[in-house]
Amino acid sequence: MHSVEERLARVEKQVWRWKLAVIVLLVAIVGFTAIGAQPELPTYVPDVIHARRIDVVNDKGVVVASVGQLKGNGSLVLYNQKGEMQLLAAGSKDGGVVSIYNGDHQLVRAGGSGNGGRIDILNAAGQEAVMLNSAGAGFIGLFDARGNIQNSLSGTPPPDPAETARERMRKGFP
Repeated sequence: MHSVEERLARVEKQVWRWKLAVIVLLVAIVGFTAIGAQPELPTYVPDVIHARRIDVVNDKGVVVASVGQLKGNGSLVLYNQKGEMQLLAAGSKDGGVVSIYNGDHQLVRAGGSGNGGRIDILNAAGQEAVMLNSAGAGFIGLFDARGNIQNSLSGTPPPDPAETARERMRKGFP
């Protein structure tokens, strides 16, 4: 058997361990309560952000949207998950343009300027298939797969026969 002094020393050691455990537990409870009682810090939201360009990236770090400037005018560009341009909207001094892409080619282009508006629908090869143009008295053009005009409707007098339809369209006239 152990002596009374040994047993008393063991009990005192156990009591000391329990006191230490209770103190550590109380400090932890007080600490967590103090942290939880902190008011939520306000989120700072600036009124204006000045930047030359803002890019949004996906989880893989690929840019999927970009707001910036193109030739000194505002632009918005959207990309697919591969980083291929899908949509471009840009302003200019005379109007603006919106273009839709399929990754390889431009498919639709719509724009406006001091001469009026124009919409081009392109085929998969990037050639014009349909053109609507409001310059002059208006023009609708239908093109073959190579981009050659096949049929047209215009509100202006017949053009000079020596000038090709393609030349007239490039000038913005039917």
